[in-house]
Formats: sequence, C-alpha cells, structure tokens
Amino acid sequence: RIQILFEGARRYTPAAAQHQIMTFIKILFGENEELLLNPDCRILNMVDCIRKQCQCKDTDLLELTDTRGNLQNFSSASSNTLASSHLRQCDRRQYILLKMISDTETGGVQCVPLLRKACLLFPALLDNLDIPEWVEGADRRPASRKLARLKIATRLTIAAAHERKLKAFAKARAEAEQ
Repeated sequence: RIQILFEGARRYTPAAAQHQIMTFIKILFGENEELLLNPDCRILNMVDCIRKQCQCKDTDLLELTDTRGNLQNFSSASSNTLASSHLRQCDRRQYILLKMISDTETGGVQCVPLLRKACLLFPALLDNLDIPEWVEGADRRPASRKLARLKIATRLTIAAAHERKLKAFAKARAEAEQ
C-alpha cells in the first residue's frame, strides 16, 4: 500500500473520516410512514422539522425513542445542542416519534407512540416506556389470558342469568302454590 502526501494536504485520519460521513436517521410515525433526517443540526431545528413533516401541533411535547424503548430526552437537552451528539446510537438508526402527555392520576408523564401499532411492531417499548392502556396494542395481557378472562366473565354472566331464572321460577312456583 502506497500513501502519497502532498505538501499542505490534509492528512486522512479515521476521526476526520467519521466526522465527514453524513449519517441519516429514520423517524417512524403514522401509518408506517418514515421521515429521513440529517441529525447534524440543532435540536430545535430538528424538532421543528419533525413537527411540520409529521403535522404535529406546536403545543405537543415530542420525544424520540429507539425501537427498544430508550428515550432520547430531547426535552431535557439544550435547544442549541447538536441532535447528532445527543442521539444515542441504536440499531439501524430508527427512532419512533412519541407524544408526551401528563398523567393526571399519577402526576407523571406517559408516552403515546405516534406510529400506529408501534407496541405490536416493537414489543420492547412496553417494557421500558409508560404507555397508556388505550393505545393500540398496549394491552400488556397475553392473548391467552385475555381469552381466559373473557371465558370466565361469560361463565359468570351465564351463571347470573341462570340464577335469576331460577329465582323467578321459584317465585312463580310459590305464588302458584298459594
């Protein structure tokens, strides 16, 4: 391998090469929509771009999480910080857009994925994030347990109806005997 350096030329280093490589991130939202962004900008600019492209309100508190449910905590970072320095590396550089809502019962904050069926596509989100039960796919009970509960509820309903019929029959019988 021959390396030729010209006088005054900048020497190639791996660190310089990493800085020159432009990376993009993929933000998942909506009905399996993807937004491709260059994170080499200020967090404020990136969040504004996400807000416009994903048609979010100015009042919505937005956050990103990786596919494993690790929050990127943009809301706590300085708005002048570079987004690329704040983002933690994740597989495939895919992030899911979240809307943060305050929970009036606990006083905490809950995460609502803006990607439809995010909890079904990425089950690890349920382990690491506080996602409300009303979000599609966020019901944490396995399907077999849900079915068992449904069967029990059906049996109880049938038993209660049967008991009401028996009481009505006994009452009618008592009136007939009198």
